Amino acid sequence: MNIPFNMDYDIDESLREIPKHRNSFAEGINFILKESNGKTGMEKARLLSQARVYQRISGDLNESLFNLEKTRALLSKMDQPRLKAINDIRIAQTLQFLQRFDESEKLYLRLEKEIQGHKELNSLLDFVFQHLGKLLFDQHRFTEAIERFEKALELRQQKSDPELIDSTLYAIEVAKQKLSE
Repeated sequence: MNIPFNMDYDIDESLREIPKHRNSFAEGINFILKESNGKTGMEKARLLSQARVYQRISGDLNESLFNLEKTRALLSKMDQPRLKAINDIRIAQTLQFLQRFDESEKLYLRLEKEIQGHKELNSLLDFVFQHLGKLLFDQHRFTEAIERFEKALELRQQKSDPELIDSTLYAIEVAKQKLSE
């Protein structure tokens, strides 16, 4: 789906996404939610999960978590392991941003095991490592964060995705900087 609003964001030195254009971001979230109204099943779940990511990025954390949980319930009725895992990664991120670190870490570790056990989900493992690294970074566990980022980097280099590789290299650089302070 093409969102006719600017949903671009930057990553700051806290490794968090910052919307480039807050008003456009809010309009984009409303657009996605409106689009989801006419949908059912997997398409509705995908749109709702996407909107919840943007809610998290814009700082509406409680609303994001509430609605990601609703999306999880919707997905529980479907045979969509990939979309379920993606939604759970998003839940873990939102829990992290709410500083519910223990819950977030448990969810990431569960996802890591689940994904390693399913070939069809292996392409998501780098995201789990990257975001678990960010969770550890938020807790000032920089050495552990770097270890997770390096695992993510290895997988991302195998994917040959320059954008993901750059994101991980930046995270490693910032974590190493924090570690040396």
